[in-house]
Amino acid sequence: MKKRVLLNEILRRVEDEDTLYAIIGPEIKMRRLKLSRTLKFVSFRICSISYTSKLENNEIKPSRVFLYEISKKVNMTEDEVSGLFELREAIRECIKSYLYGDFKNINKIVEKNCVYYNYRYVILRFIDDLSKKDLDSAKSRYNDLIKITKGIVDYDFKIFAVFSAIYLYLCGELNEAMESILQIKKLELSRDLIFLTDLYLFYCLAGLCRADAILYYQKSRDNLLSIGSFEVLDELNYNLGLFLYKNNALEELPNIVSSIRNIKMKNSISFLLDYKLNNSIGHYNKNQLLGIAKHLYNLNRNISINDLEEFNYYRPDNYNILFKYLLLDNDTDRVRFVSEEVIPYLEKNDDKYLRSKICAYVLELCEKTCKYKLLFDVMKTFG
Repeated sequence: MKKRVLLNEILRRVEDEDTLYAIIGPEIKMRRLKLSRTLKFVSFRICSISYTSKLENNEIKPSRVFLYEISKKVNMTEDEVSGLFELREAIRECIKSYLYGDFKNINKIVEKNCVYYNYRYVILRFIDDLSKKDLDSAKSRYNDLIKITKGIVDYDFKIFAVFSAIYLYLCGELNEAMESILQIKKLELSRDLIFLTDLYLFYCLAGLCRADAILYYQKSRDNLLSIGSFEVLDELNYNLGLFLYKNNALEELPNIVSSIRNIKMKNSISFLLDYKLNNSIGHYNKNQLLGIAKHLYNLNRNISINDLEEFNYYRPDNYNILFKYLLLDNDTDRVRFVSEEVIPYLEKNDDKYLRSKICAYVLELCEKTCKYKLLFDVMKTFG
């Protein structure tokens, strides 16, 4: 439902004049409410109550004199007021850092602006969460921003929409992410946002094994080369390698390996090629492997490679629960793991993909013996 709200809002948007003042009123209002102060208190000897109310609701553009005086009543310093006017530029810097893979700089920007409460700061935190792949925190920010989409000015809304699509991608919801990106690309975007949408459209298309993924690979490659974003270029080539591997285009993989500078990504594609051709894993160091390659190294037993590819193709950090299950070597431990780890996880997370996979494994247990049927019945309640 929330995803549809965002899509509808993307379709509804037209270009409105952006304003640096868009978050001033809401910031003052949130601080006033946090301090339990009335409009009358904040307005006293400065302006009328109706003026302050209009300021808080973005109905007027306040004079700097009134703005600084009112801000004092909600414990904002002049530096903090000035900083509000710089938040838009802070978001731009975060987008650029995301595009360059400079995630430490994103965290520095967020920490520098931690005194604020308005939605631009929440967008900063949302981008920071995604850079860390902290999807639980990102989900919370996403839900907070979805509630106020109509109050977000167009410039900020486009940024939120792009990173919401990235959030959906990281959650493994590729079709929804792709649909969002295709709608977002109808809007007028900055260069950096265009580059990000091209990049994540490739990731989505590659994940869905679509032939047109190659078109967006070429566009993204050219984009990243034009700005010298070599760390993200490595990630792009790594994902192309996974795409080719999944589609058995093995003859192209050596070229991909030679183009990747990141040692773990390079080793991982080499490992997968070796595994596919020679079923060889002995001469690799698991600490220098990523994702599916590392899990194959750890498992080194007769597990369906198709399942492993599917589980770990997009968000390896989030599917550790599946790999933990696969590492168990007896039914007693598997049943205990489902009861103590999987079911509590599913109670907190609406993860349909994980639920369907785990249910399939529990069904296999039930087919061995009827004593696990109750567990399967419990799992079905999540359907």
